[in-house]
Amino acid sequence: TRLMEQNLLQGLMGKSSESEFYKIALASNADSLATWLLPNIQQTLFKEKIVLELKIDDQSHTHTLLETGQVNACISAEEQVMSGCLAQPLGKMRYKMLASAEFVNKWFSAGVNRDALRKAPAVIFNHKDLMHSEVLLKGYGLPMQSYPYSFIPATDAFVKAIQLGLGYGMVPELQVQPLLENGTLVDIMPEAELDVPLYWHHWKRQSQQLDVLTETIVQSAKKILR
Repeated sequence: TRLMEQNLLQGLMGKSSESEFYKIALASNADSLATWLLPNIQQTLFKEKIVLELKIDDQSHTHTLLETGQVNACISAEEQVMSGCLAQPLGKMRYKMLASAEFVNKWFSAGVNRDALRKAPAVIFNHKDLMHSEVLLKGYGLPMQSYPYSFIPATDAFVKAIQLGLGYGMVPELQVQPLLENGTLVDIMPEAELDVPLYWHHWKRQSQQLDVLTETIVQSAKKILR
C-alpha cells in the first residue's frame, strides 16, 4: 500500500517523499535531443533538482504521448492545442538533403535526376520519418519501393552513415553545420530544404519545477531555432 501511495504521489507531484529530486516525464523528437535541448536546460536541471524520464519519438507523434498521459510535456510539430493544455511556439528546425562529396561523385556525377535517384541508396531515420519519402514522391514521382534505402534510427549513427557514403538523407542543419561549412557534406537538393515548426505542449496546471523548465526551453529555443 505504501509503495502504491509513493507511486501515486510521484506521478501527481513529480516527487516522492524519499527523494529531493523531482522527476519530469518529457517527450522529444530525437533531433532536438541530439542538438539543442540538453545543453540549454542543464543549469535548470541542476538548480531545480530535476531528473528526466525522456521518451523519444518522431516530432509528429510525441503529441500522442502527452494526450495519453505518458508524459508531462512534449516537443511536437503539432500546432493543435489539447483541452487543458497550452502550446508555445519554439521556432523552426531546418532540414536539408545531404550527401558526402564522394557519394555525389559516385551516384550523382551527371546531376540529381529521377534515374539517378532510383539507383542511389537513401538513408532514412525510421519508418515514421516521412520527410525523405515525401520529397522524392512530390519532386520526382518516386515512391519508396522504387529506390534502395536503409533505416538507421539513431541520430549520431544516421549522420555518420551519410558521412561514410552509405546513402543520402534529410539531416537537421543544426547537427551538421561544421560539416557543411568544410565541404564534408553537400546539399544535393536545395529545393528540398524544409523548415519544421516545433511547439512546446504542457498542461495548464503543472508543478513549479515544470514551470521553470518550460520558461527555460521556450526562451532557449527562440535563440537557437529559426
